[in-house]
Amino acid sequence: MVDQVEISSIDLRYEGYRLRSVGAEKALLLSISAQGIREPLAGVDKADQRILLDGFKRYRCAIKLNIGVVPYLSLAGDEPAGIIELMRISNAKSLSILEQARLIDELINVHQMCNAQIATLLERSKAWVMQPLTALIIGYLMLDTMKVTLNTLDDYHQLFEENSNQNLPDDTTI
Repeated sequence: MVDQVEISSIDLRYEGYRLRSVGAEKALLLSISAQGIREPLAGVDKADQRILLDGFKRYRCAIKLNIGVVPYLSLAGDEPAGIIELMRISNAKSLSILEQARLIDELINVHQMCNAQIATLLERSKAWVMQPLTALIIGYLMLDTMKVTLNTLDDYHQLFEENSNQNLPDDTTI
């Protein structure tokens, strides 16, 4: 059932798990300004909190348009069930592999679920559950490698800067 809720009552703790698209958000802003929010924001009702899982672009557009009350749909009564439900419907919503990986990582590390449980609830294979996690791990490894490379380049650059003027006579021009 879709409720109308105060936008200020929505918890955005999962906003960083979702990817941003500036172009899509601009188009959505125009649509919402003309027609209002047509698809409810979706999340989890936990105690006195509404934790948003889907609809971050709509949320940001509503803030920009000073919309104080938004349509909201509760996917579940707890975070793991809500994340599972979001991932089930993600075929229609097309979560990226990185978004899937962050959500699966949340289920494993925060909510203590195992791959088999997640696979069963999503009606997927254990191998499918591992694919986004593998992509996330590879991404982290690539990021670490890039950081090491950049630090090494910074070290070489600094060494070059320190030693470059020592070998040149004062009247040399380049």
